[in-house]
Amino acid sequence: MYSLLSIENPLPEQFPAFYRDGFLFLQARHLLHQPCRPLHYLALVNVETGLADAHCAFFVRDGWVVSPCAASFGSVEFSEKVPDAAIRQLIDSVVMSSKKLLDADKKLPDSGIRLVNYPDFYLPNQAQRLRTLLLNAGFTVCYEELNQHILSLPRLMRQFWL
Repeated sequence: MYSLLSIENPLPEQFPAFYRDGFLFLQARHLLHQPCRPLHYLALVNVETGLADAHCAFFVRDGWVVSPCAASFGSVEFSEKVPDAAIRQLIDSVVMSSKKLLDADKKLPDSGIRLVNYPDFYLPNQAQRLRTLLLNAGFTVCYEELNQHILSLPRLMRQFWL
């Protein structure tokens, strides 16, 4: 069971503890130093543990709701244990909040929501689930970067380098 937390321009102590260390770009110390304002933070707080099992932060910049404002990625980070229905609730809250913010600022005709997801390699299962949930919520993939990486295998590496 989850409680939805929504805070505008939170103070550092208002961010709930996340279920794990989490990505730097979605941690309070990083979010609070990004140049855009207002900062909107949403979290699904597990009512049993008091920890945020899912969260998202977004900003308004040039008529767009963006996540991140100034980082490689932002988007929605969540535990594998969070059911799709709860993540959909969080995505729906992001969309509804964004629409209210964009409707209030009618200056720019070209506006929308831009979420930059983390590389699939960081959390493969969650990244795929999130992509599917966002597509089902009406988002589109406008640009996708593929990354290349080498898995670190210490024993194997020692054989080649020693």
